[in-house]
Amino acid sequence: MNIKITIICENMASLEGLIGEHGFSALIEVDDDLILFDTGQGLSFFHNVLKLRLFEKIKNTKRIFLSHGHYDHTGGILEILKLTGEKEIIAHPDIFDKKFYLKGKIKRYIGIPFSKEIIEVNGGKFILVDQPYEFSKSILTTGEIPRTVAFENGEEDLFVEKEGIFLKDKLMDDQALIIKSPYGLIIILGCAHSGVINTIKHALELTGYEDIFFIVGGMHLMSATEERIQKTIEALKSYKVKKIGLSHCTSFYAASKIYSVLKDSAFYAGCGYIFSL
Repeated sequence: MNIKITIICENMASLEGLIGEHGFSALIEVDDDLILFDTGQGLSFFHNVLKLRLFEKIKNTKRIFLSHGHYDHTGGILEILKLTGEKEIIAHPDIFDKKFYLKGKIKRYIGIPFSKEIIEVNGGKFILVDQPYEFSKSILTTGEIPRTVAFENGEEDLFVEKEGIFLKDKLMDDQALIIKSPYGLIIILGCAHSGVINTIKHALELTGYEDIFFIVGGMHLMSATEERIQKTIEALKSYKVKKIGLSHCTSFYAASKIYSVLKDSAFYAGCGYIFSL
């Protein structure tokens, strides 16, 4: 089994010549399967793709998985379709909810920048599912992730607008991708709005596996309390995760805290990082 994960878009550039942006995108290769995981904001995607010599692979990728409906994970979708052709897009039905960041006098739209109709006109073929979706016997999505971990509570400043009313966004569209490897599960996170520990717990229950070999992506600990960060570290330690690639919305502060305790397994995975197995 050959597995390769290349981070295309991320907050920090790990290689000379790449451009960092607040967002996330990765190319997932498992044997002959190619899946584009998220598309970043669209600011750096093709610049980084060309620098990483991935254009032909992106062109040949027939499927895109969108982890959730925020702009920094979906903003590159239209340009990708225009430049590389028709693709299936696997996502949760709530991906087109009108998502906002609201805090005090700040009101900012943070949802997907394009309508479903515009994306479809440009070659996007949506498969909208809230249950786990199998790409193959070894690759699947989590579907909706149950929120059972007490310290991974909701986010105060994220809302969804429905018929002119702003409601707390439960972000049920948040999903992750799971690869079943011979060494344990590999989990790729977008933002882990459901909570990274909720995601791990669900992935293990879903697959029947007992071990997490590698987890990479955003853990959305930017505004997490010190208590939540510490409990996250304790839980990651208890699950004995072999490799932890910290990215995107984990935040440098939380990433440094995780690294200080789990330095034998944790590292920062910026754009240009490549994992091969």
